[in-house]
Amino acid sequence: MGGCSSSQKTTAEPEQQRTPRRRALLVGMDYRGAPAGWPIINGTRNDVKVFDTLLREHWGFSEENIVTVTDPAQQSTESLLAALTAFKASLRPGDTAVIFYSGDGHGKQVFDANGDEVTRKGESAPDIMDEALCTTNGTLLDDDLTVLMQGIAASAAQLFWFCDACYSGGFVDQGSGSSLPENVVLIASSLETQKSEDALRIETDKETGKMAMFYQGTGTRWLKAAVDGGGLPPRATHQQLFDALAAERAKDKRTSVQNPFIVASATARQLTLWM
Repeated sequence: MGGCSSSQKTTAEPEQQRTPRRRALLVGMDYRGAPAGWPIINGTRNDVKVFDTLLREHWGFSEENIVTVTDPAQQSTESLLAALTAFKASLRPGDTAVIFYSGDGHGKQVFDANGDEVTRKGESAPDIMDEALCTTNGTLLDDDLTVLMQGIAASAAQLFWFCDACYSGGFVDQGSGSSLPENVVLIASSLETQKSEDALRIETDKETGKMAMFYQGTGTRWLKAAVDGGGLPPRATHQQLFDALAAERAKDKRTSVQNPFIVASATARQLTLWM
């Protein structure tokens, strides 16, 4: 009886499963019909459309790799957590992950129950407030958002989050022991102590030549101007993108409007858009 050696055959992974992708989750919270009673924010869906266009026309994202969450039924805490969890599960090693969140006017500060804000700041008059992202039926604290972002970042080559909401500079916890990974960048529309503006805009439609009136987050408007302006180099870094955004803010001479903010390590700031 002849013997035959056994060997394991390795099946090559399909090329489309090995190629790193650019994937994005875009969230627009307008709080329509919210049980929590938040007033409607009119510009968030427009913000999502703007960012979607930037991803596809400037940064090479394909439509099938962009997930949009704007329906009122998707704006609860449970639905938003489910969307973030599903987004994490969809990532493969080497992917670039992008999250856009617009909830203009509904960032919120709540009492810092675990004391991490005090630990982080160590000030004589310490900050005793956590920042929170508001849903239609509750909040997500910066502490919890940090854990979520860390999990998503662990599944991707890099994670970029643009957030247009009040107090968004504090949306990821920077407390003791809670530093972000080296591949995470948050660009926020405002400092953690500032509200973000959702303003009525009047512009001329480039295709029709007609005047159009709409609401838009000011942080998103600055971002669009920074990218459409053509001043970014072909392989811009996150720091260069932030600098271009800050330059748009500087053109606005109002002292009352918010200031954009970046949360990232020195290494992460030099990652290119996009790997």
